[in-house]
Amino acid sequence: MTTRECDIVIVGSGAAGGMLAERLSPLCARGARILLLEAGPSYRRELFNQHEEDMAALFWERGAFYTRDGAISIAMGRCVGGGTTVYTGVVFRTPEEVLEKWRRDSGLEDLAASDFTHRFERIERELKIREFPDQEVNENNRFFRAGCENLGWSWKRLKLAATTDCNGCGFCNLGCWNGSKQSTLEVHIPQALKQGVELIANCHVIRVEKNRVFARASEPPPGTAVRDAPVGPIEIRARLIILAAGAIHSPAILMRSRLGSEETILGKFITLHPALALSAVHPHPVCGHSGFPKTFYTDDFADSHNYLLETAFYFPGVTAKNIAGFGQEHRQTMKQYTHFQSLIVLNLDAPRAENHVKLRGALPRRWRGKPVLDYRLGRDTIESLTHAMQASARQFFAAGATKVMIPAAARPLERERDAQHIEEVITREHFIPQRVPVASAHPQGGCRMGPTPEHGIVSSYGQVHGHPWLFVCDASIFPTSVRVNPILSIMAFADRTAEHIRGNISRWL
Repeated sequence: MTTRECDIVIVGSGAAGGMLAERLSPLCARGARILLLEAGPSYRRELFNQHEEDMAALFWERGAFYTRDGAISIAMGRCVGGGTTVYTGVVFRTPEEVLEKWRRDSGLEDLAASDFTHRFERIERELKIREFPDQEVNENNRFFRAGCENLGWSWKRLKLAATTDCNGCGFCNLGCWNGSKQSTLEVHIPQALKQGVELIANCHVIRVEKNRVFARASEPPPGTAVRDAPVGPIEIRARLIILAAGAIHSPAILMRSRLGSEETILGKFITLHPALALSAVHPHPVCGHSGFPKTFYTDDFADSHNYLLETAFYFPGVTAKNIAGFGQEHRQTMKQYTHFQSLIVLNLDAPRAENHVKLRGALPRRWRGKPVLDYRLGRDTIESLTHAMQASARQFFAAGATKVMIPAAARPLERERDAQHIEEVITREHFIPQRVPVASAHPQGGCRMGPTPEHGIVSSYGQVHGHPWLFVCDASIFPTSVRVNPILSIMAFADRTAEHIRGNISRWL
């Protein structure tokens, strides 16, 4: 077994871990030794080759991490930069009403919405947040805007983390080959390394105990960065440990660590933003695969029916998975791929204790097991998604589509036949879990914040109750869904946690 010594270990290099590494890196000048661990490889830009089959390696389980019942696939980055390497660059500030709800309902009196404004502003500057002007908007996005206007719906421009030299290649979810999409891979991790933080990729953390991290290093895939540690088990001794492994893996690490919280709320109250990628056919080419995929959204149904509609466009393999139909019918539909208009639905699901992470296997082997997510689509979520599919069909037809493919429909919808009968064709009864392709890229919860061990796993700063040497800082600490794309929220909480640690560093170093 390889043994390492340091002062601070950060587990995970995504939105939280990359931010924490950069924000804590000034401590290196004072002699602190900081390690940043990442389970996945370190990819150079030139390896982002825009081939779906190859780039599936950027995700846990190659993008096929499913809930236990197989109803929902979850995309989670497994590479340096984590989810920020494979996100589309969409950023939202955490709504003030969400922060206020957490403060009020979760008893987090030290959590003030006013403490986040300056953090959002700073991070937005670092990520070069902007809205894309009309001349950079492709036809798929323009159709979405036109459909909203024709229906009398409001539409808004998405704020995006992309520099002005973005070439609109449209492959954001497969890694940005020219670095114009801003991520921790591009922005924060390079600064952290420059200041003295050490990165160890291909290092999967198994468990932690007081002042120790137990992990296993693996051989890096061909072409990625050279091996950072000898292959095999590693024991890292540290004064402070911060888990930033995400809403699935941070709870799993704590469960494997057996810190006395196994019978509490650990791993529970997971939310996913269950999503549907929907498409329709236009009579002329749309070529939505070319150009930045996401520039507009509408939140007209967020309060009434708990969902957002956002523009989106996906690659042929992902699109084929989400298109209704089978065999020859499906093949003929996919031949019209260049004529597709596409969008995405995000359901703003509520936390439930029965939606939880657990470990695979029976005792005692379970303590070495992989995480499994038990998550059931509730009646309210199915009703929300059904309403969203009906609204999406109206939106597609209002934008000029002639055929709409909806997975919870009696048949593909044709404009002349079905435009006036959408609610009769798309119904709750046709929504069959495991047959409707639901996905998620926004898992949250599992190590929720709370003022006491009875109400939460961590404090509002991410410190694990009863274990002052251990922090959790990622989307797992959210008591509920943030109700928007969570990347900026995760980064802001990481900024806040890092500030707290720096201000109290004498407690650990």
